[in-house]
Amino acid sequence: MKAGGTIENGADVYIISKSQLVKQVTAHFKAFFDISIGGIPVTSLQPSISTSSTDKEFLANSFPFLADGENNPVAHTLGFWTVTGDSNVTSGNFGAVVLKGEIIESERYSFPVLALSTGSGAPGSSAFLNPDDSRLQTCQFESGDMWCSLSTSIAIKGDPETRDGVAWFEFSTSGSIAAQGYVASAGNYLIYPAIVHSAVGSTAIVFTLTSPRINPSAAYVVRKPGQSSFGGINIAARGVSPSTDGAGRWGDYSWATLDPNGKDLWMATEYIPPVSNQNPITNFGTRIFDVA
Repeated sequence: MKAGGTIENGADVYIISKSQLVKQVTAHFKAFFDISIGGIPVTSLQPSISTSSTDKEFLANSFPFLADGENNPVAHTLGFWTVTGDSNVTSGNFGAVVLKGEIIESERYSFPVLALSTGSGAPGSSAFLNPDDSRLQTCQFESGDMWCSLSTSIAIKGDPETRDGVAWFEFSTSGSIAAQGYVASAGNYLIYPAIVHSAVGSTAIVFTLTSPRINPSAAYVVRKPGQSSFGGINIAARGVSPSTDGAGRWGDYSWATLDPNGKDLWMATEYIPPVSNQNPITNFGTRIFDVA
């Protein structure tokens, strides 16, 4: 809600002078309010984290909801956004700062289903985790492209049940999709993914892995340089017990970023840690790890 009580329906974007923040002086900023595209309010506009030099900023959004706010069961488009002229913020020349968005075709992604887990369903023993919706979780800009990922329900060949998996996208700076695909596992649910790509060409996705047989665990996949597909699922930290969080949504705590050495991949996601490391209210924790 804005000052004065008016309701906002779309995301806001703030472009802030980094140099003024570093100097710890009053920082100029340009704001864009109530952002929508194609007549649909943008629920979450994800900025890309950049370790490369570029004269533009890149952002993206998915379409988990329809124009009326109802869940969008199936989508096959994304919003691709650029910010140009952001160097003018420091001088206060705000009119030269432009935010532009366009809708582009993508692979299909669907609203997630509840992720079955190891609990009994009794109080304090969650039978499922709630992956919430199909908003983009993270976007990274590296080596001239933007990489993003989201949770999607997915039908897996030979699996009679619909599961949750990962849809990932590689955007070129022109706004076209250079590559895209899915990561899924028969019998299992992969939720809240975050993706990172390194300067040497490796790509990794981190997520929570769960099923009726697997306590919520921190897991990831890697696609090595020169390969066209991701390898098998690696479990970085196994969950020690069922979740106690009931039907509450599972986190939003996944993240992935590139080490300053340009090679290592740092990742974090939610899981059920040993009792000594559990949240004091519910029993989740966040695992942080480095893939060398």
